[in-house]
Amino acid sequence: LWERTTVHAPTPRAFNNLAVAYLREKRYDEAVKAAGRSLELDPSFVDAYNTLGAAYHDIGLYDRSIGAFEKAVFFSGGRAYKSLMNLAALYSLRGRNGEALNIYGKVIKMAPWLDAAHYNMGLTLAAMGRDDEALRALAESLALNPYNPNAHRIMGRILEKKGDRAGAAKAYAALLSLEPSDVEAAAYLARGGAR
Repeated sequence: LWERTTVHAPTPRAFNNLAVAYLREKRYDEAVKAAGRSLELDPSFVDAYNTLGAAYHDIGLYDRSIGAFEKAVFFSGGRAYKSLMNLAALYSLRGRNGEALNIYGKVIKMAPWLDAAHYNMGLTLAAMGRDDEALRALAESLALNPYNPNAHRIMGRILEKKGDRAGAAKAYAALLSLEPSDVEAAAYLARGGAR
């Protein structure tokens, strides 16, 4: 359907929609070509940069993915929080945690209700060994969305590492209420919080 649309109405949006369809079918080379065609028609089309970034990410071309998301952010005037979130995640993946934290901070200012921004900030801080800050970010994420099992898991691990058995037990119990088969949380609680 989208292939025919690009013949009859070759617009940037039509080519991007085709790229998205290819991406869903894991036809990555075709997705990259269709997104590229969209950008030939409109070099400032944010959605096409997002699609191109996603395609590059899925095939493991992370530096190209970063470049596409950086352009999406640029052409959106820094207002596209989804593009910013994708860019920050890739920065973190590539070890550029300071840049990722800066972006998560911007996203939180733009969309303070976005629990994923707080959660990802917590993950990044934890990866950097900044446990107290990570716990605060994870607590903010859980205040917005208490149903994120991964936030409870990471919080439990950090609290366990810090020696806060009661706090870790509470986090792991919350995790088990969401994922009853979680082995890590069940094992921690079964041994009474001791290692």
